[in-house]
Amino acid sequence: MDKETLEKILVSFRLEASILVSPLRESADNAVFVVGHEKNKRILRISKRLPVEDVSFECEAVNYLARNGVPVPLFLPASSGECYA
Repeated sequence: MDKETLEKILVSFRLEASILVSPLRESADNAVFVVGHEKNKRILRISKRLPVEDVSFECEAVNYLARNGVPVPLFLPASSGECYA
């Protein structure tokens, strides 16, 4: 994942482009980063899948589980309100 694309994604999730970002792993489907510092860490998973509907479905599924009491990590909405950038 190139730095410019990563910075655009960070900004779309209201994160500073200068925030500490450490790569965790990368596969054919996605790239995973640790974003932030010790007291405020988040996991950023960037899907490489298309179409976007696949990512949207996953977001809706996780939200459904959360609404029904299943402890799952929540998606943070992008500045557009979508669960993806």
